[in-house]
Amino acid sequence: MTRKAHGAICHCGAAVITGDDNDRAALAATVDPRHLTRGGELLAVIDGRTIYELSSGRLYRRDRWMLRGPCRHPVLAEHRCQERIPDTWRLPPTPPTPPRQETAW
Repeated sequence: MTRKAHGAICHCGAAVITGDDNDRAALAATVDPRHLTRGGELLAVIDGRTIYELSSGRLYRRDRWMLRGPCRHPVLAEHRCQERIPDTWRLPPTPPTPPRQETAW
């Protein structure tokens, strides 16, 4: 049985997501929480980072066959202490949704 992904603080002080990689070996995976762009995903692979998709609360390793097309789920890169992922690789943060205004009819 694999552990669901959950937020944590790495020993370097960075906020991360950690969980099992949901493979047969179920190795522990630690990823940065910011989602990658399609180009960022490919650059992270060139940089030698393992890439995961977050689906149904679990981390799934993306292999070379999965990289051929875009992913429908958030794509996250392996966390490396003291090696920040460049902002150009990341999707911009989603702005908060303003509260709905009730209208009196």
